[in-house]
Amino acid sequence: MAESTLTQNRWTITRKTAVVLELLRGGEAAELARRYGLSQAQLFAWRDRFLEGGQAALKTRRGQIDSERERRVRELERKVGQLTLEKELLKKTDALIRQRGRRSTS
Repeated sequence: MAESTLTQNRWTITRKTAVVLELLRGGEAAELARRYGLSQAQLFAWRDRFLEGGQAALKTRRGQIDSERERRVRELERKVGQLTLEKELLKKTDALIRQRGRRSTS
């Protein structure tokens, strides 16, 4: 598989681990960054996360962020629905009160 194809794909835990291991085995950071289309800062961040928590620490946080966003969107959609119902109920209640007020003054 060509390197350009590799850099176009999503970075899996396995791929991140392989690159980090190359770095830890003495690979030159600048050369690895160029080869894989990464910044040296990204390489070092992966290395640090790997050293702190192993392979599991390289798990993408994007999935966690996306699921949090999705959860928040669902929560806000429910709230919008609830507020819409409350607004409609208040409109109808107001209309009934006004209608009764007109009847009592007639």
